[in-house]
Amino acid sequence: EALVRVSARARDTAFDAPYRLTATLTQPVPDEEREPNDGPATATPWLPGAAAMKGRLAPRGDEDWFSFTATAAPAGAHYSGPLPASVKIIDDARKVLPPGTPLVAGKRYFVVVKAAGERASNPREPYSVTLGP
Repeated sequence: EALVRVSARARDTAFDAPYRLTATLTQPVPDEEREPNDGPATATPWLPGAAAMKGRLAPRGDEDWFSFTATAAPAGAHYSGPLPASVKIIDDARKVLPPGTPLVAGKRYFVVVKAAGERASNPREPYSVTLGP
């Protein structure tokens, strides 16, 4: 499903002029976030064996969630991108895990990425987030 809105600037409005609207459907990139992904129920699954996942912090106030199943390694998530942002790992109870906290193997966790400011947005340039110590 999709919603498309077509609008004109006030001085360019011509209600009787025809126009053509086209759409191209493409497959999602496997290592990129898929919207909506703003909570545990809609979190983008982390690809097994992927070193990093990508996303875009848009629109303003966007928060991206990725879910992963842990191995017995220390917790750590690292962000690299065009906007200042925070990244954290949380558990099912939404408790933030401090960096270096051992994860429980087989348990589901989430990586949450959020722009540092509520007004920040960049739909063009993706960020990258990695897991590691």
